[in-house]
Amino acid sequence: MIRKSHALARAFLTTALSTALILASAAATGNDSELAGLWASHRYFGPQVAGSLLIRETGDGFVAEIGGHRVGAEVNDDTIAFSLRDGSRFEGVQEERGIIRGQWLQPRSNLDGNVFASPVLLRRRSDGWHGEVTPQPDTGTVYLLLRPGDGILSAEMINPERNLGVFTQLTQLVREGNSLSLYGSFRGRGEQRVMLRGSYYPEEAVLGLRYPGRGGGYDFHRVDAERAYGFMARTADSHLILSPPPQLEGGWKTASMSEAGIDPALIQQMIEAHILPQPTGTHDLSIHALLVARGGKLVVEEYFHGYHRDLPHDSRSASKGVTSILAAAVMQSGADLRWDTSVYPLFDTEDLLELEPERGDITLRHLVNMNTGLDCDDRNPESAANEDYLWDHADELDFYRHTINVEVLHPPGKVAAYCSASANLAGGVIAAAAGENLLQLIHRLLAEPLDIRRYAVPTSPDGHPFMGGGIRWLPRDFLKFPQIILDGGRWNERRILSRDNARLLITPAVKIDGGRDYGYAWWTIDYPYRGRNVRAHFMGGNGGQIAMLVPDLDLSIVFQAGNYSDRVMFRIQDEIIPEFILPAIQE
Repeated sequence: MIRKSHALARAFLTTALSTALILASAAATGNDSELAGLWASHRYFGPQVAGSLLIRETGDGFVAEIGGHRVGAEVNDDTIAFSLRDGSRFEGVQEERGIIRGQWLQPRSNLDGNVFASPVLLRRRSDGWHGEVTPQPDTGTVYLLLRPGDGILSAEMINPERNLGVFTQLTQLVREGNSLSLYGSFRGRGEQRVMLRGSYYPEEAVLGLRYPGRGGGYDFHRVDAERAYGFMARTADSHLILSPPPQLEGGWKTASMSEAGIDPALIQQMIEAHILPQPTGTHDLSIHALLVARGGKLVVEEYFHGYHRDLPHDSRSASKGVTSILAAAVMQSGADLRWDTSVYPLFDTEDLLELEPERGDITLRHLVNMNTGLDCDDRNPESAANEDYLWDHADELDFYRHTINVEVLHPPGKVAAYCSASANLAGGVIAAAAGENLLQLIHRLLAEPLDIRRYAVPTSPDGHPFMGGGIRWLPRDFLKFPQIILDGGRWNERRILSRDNARLLITPAVKIDGGRDYGYAWWTIDYPYRGRNVRAHFMGGNGGQIAMLVPDLDLSIVFQAGNYSDRVMFRIQDEIIPEFILPAIQE
């Protein structure tokens, strides 16, 4: 997904000192059981600017005040904007009723390189416009699990936020005096080399390591695994409570599992067997959130590994499905957008269409079904518009323009290939057809009617929101997307999509990734259930992000997890859902 972890890790490896590891020699000098155990480092990178925002008019124009900063704001017709020296900036539009609706763009993340845009609503008072800025937190927690054995001190890295240990795969720690070298390889491939360097400070009992590309220095302190917040799914002083979720703001009605016809014993068995056990290494299943709704009521809401209901979670490619929902919402609003809207005429491509008129046959429908015929395939590293290429060259590319200009390999509609750039370009088509800023459309047609108040949209250096994935959603809000499909395009009696489009979005249109059913950025899978099959539809994202509906059972499900770029993520859809969630549903 955005600023992919392996891309950054690859950049780090090119700058790190690469030293060939002679295992016998390392074993002779590297055994140091004094350092064995679990070590933790937590970094808070910011953002530093957050909280109350005031925009007021003075004799010299408009002034913005936030977090001790006071700067001039530029007003042009109904738009208002300002920026701070740290790279933060605000862009808003003045509306009727004394409202400024806009977005806060925070500085680039130290951990993963993203720039996020978060919604801001300012209301008029006697002294100006007031609102709250709540940016996406930029934090990183890294655990080192050091274990003695066979004459060496083995090492593994566990990182709940980005799963960095899958990319920087460590094998052992070697200590020479108080100098430390952590050996391993990128994604477990190739020869062993020094991946990280640092020092041991025995007086403070601290391991200090340098991690270029991930925020620099990390100080590790020894921690008790049973009380390590984020390492364990639940710490020793936390308890599993399968009671009805609280009814809070946001629109969800709640009920008990028993009232909804769900067997609590199977849900508890699943959690105790597959989520709560102490991690043993990088490749253990790491589920961050589980939510289940039945009959339109939230009945299961459990969080793990330090995550909670008020922390937006990376949805990765699951947000491609939101792009399709947004398109359907724009159609419902009456804008001049259809699934058969031609892509190229919206992007000033007359010269290109004159040379290659067949490009004019590519439509929005082809973008969301990933069968444009363009040279765009995320599974092919040589593809001209694969997602890695986009982000590896992000500072020099206009993503829309680059995608539009890659070679046409097949007639549109003939061959499907998984392509994040297609879903992102669909966002550009939606905005161009509606004649409105894409972030404003998300807020006006999805966030506001769904009572979604906090989220963060990644933006590319070309200034466009990236709609190929990576939007951060609060877990309860993420569950609303399958629920509105389940309810025929409505949320709490408010129509978001037409009933026809709600049905269309989960209609398989192509076979992709080895014959799996896909269409309009939603996957379809059949599960066995009580002697028959039931059909499930879901938005799926790297790491184990799933937002699913099962119409026959009036069921919607969300999993959020942290197994990025690790095949263990598929255990959720292949084992956990069919072996525990579905059997718990009582007809």
